[in-house]
Amino acid sequence: MRKFLARLEQCSPRKVLVIHQQIFADGIRQKAAELPGVNEADTATWFMLDKEIMKSGDAKLREEDDLMELVTERGYDTVIGDPLFRRALPGWKGNYFSLPHFAVSGSLHAAENEEDYWRNAGELI
Repeated sequence: MRKFLARLEQCSPRKVLVIHQQIFADGIRQKAAELPGVNEADTATWFMLDKEIMKSGDAKLREEDDLMELVTERGYDTVIGDPLFRRALPGWKGNYFSLPHFAVSGSLHAAENEEDYWRNAGELI
């Protein structure tokens, strides 16, 4: 996780969107929000969204087009999410960090332990 955050910090993000399961995304968001220069960090999900733990700026996605609309309207310069979600952002010029979501591409990133999971995450972590 430290290497992941170090790589994230190197791209000098200002506005970060984490797309994943709500609780997991919130943990990543908290760490990203602590990085120097980050003014805003939000989460989005196509999965269950508990309004009691939702924070201002978090979003429930319903369709693929919702992601591009959210990213462009809010001006995120950095997105963290499953590698397959990147396809929903054609032409977007920001920084994209792969963070596999098992329900989306689990078979592509199968791992026997946590170290293998991060190694298979699609990024040099």
